[in-house]
Amino acid sequence: MDSALSKNVLIWIANQEIPMMREPKTFLWFYYNTRGKEIDNILRLDDKYTAIEIKYQNEVSSRDIWRTPQVRDYAILTKEDQRTEGNVVLAPVDLTLAILEKPHQTL
Repeated sequence: MDSALSKNVLIWIANQEIPMMREPKTFLWFYYNTRGKEIDNILRLDDKYTAIEIKYQNEVSSRDIWRTPQVRDYAILTKEDQRTEGNVVLAPVDLTLAILEKPHQTL
């Protein structure tokens, strides 16, 4: 596991201003294809897409996320796992939520 890379990704997530509501063309809540495959969340920043999947279970792998050609970076929020597998970052959901700033806007 490259802990420095994982730490940098978590710092990057914490430094993003992600308000509760964004323009539809910027932040997409979820994605389904015609076959019923889904991705929990897709974040669009600077014309790049990042898929965020929540897998709150004991054993998680980068194979647990459905991939689409439009998305280059993936994050899986896990119960305990913290590592990187290629272009997929696995991070514990509790640590990820703990480092996020409180949104300045609410619904």
